[in-house]
Amino acid sequence: LEAQQANPEIQAFELRYQLAEEKVREVDRVPETQITAGVFVSEPETRTGAQKARFSVIQMLPWFGTLSTRQQYATALAESEYLEYAVARRKLALKVTRQYYNLYALRAKQDVLDRNIALLETSEQLALKAVEVDQASAVDVLRLQIRQNELNQQREILQQEYFSGRAAFNGLLNRAPES
Repeated sequence: LEAQQANPEIQAFELRYQLAEEKVREVDRVPETQITAGVFVSEPETRTGAQKARFSVIQMLPWFGTLSTRQQYATALAESEYLEYAVARRKLALKVTRQYYNLYALRAKQDVLDRNIALLETSEQLALKAVEVDQASAVDVLRLQIRQNELNQQREILQQEYFSGRAAFNGLLNRAPES
């Protein structure tokens, strides 16, 4: 809902739909009556005598069936505008939902990596104790440290992906990027 209210593309579709609805309301009206009046500076002579002023009234009447046809056409245009508006809203909702779940998945992956790193740190401490009592070699400790470094690199990569995903999500919501 926030994304739909702040998205300029959705707002443009909504305005086009409102404009089409307004045209539907104005199409079924008969044009206004035109009344004109004029005063002659010099009185022209006609068959019936001198003319001092001239008055006219004009009312345009549409041909039979024209009003209903125009109204049907305008209604069809308004319906097509509404469909475009609804499709754009749903596409935006889909994009927002996908981006949200991508962010959720990245956060879950980061949590798993953090737990694995914590387990590796515990294992490293145990391996160091085992090296002290000569039950393990220093190679085992180095392997654990290498694995820890790999997981830390993966965590950094996931964190950067999360920041870029959050920026894209804020872009969809038309919000300022967070630091």
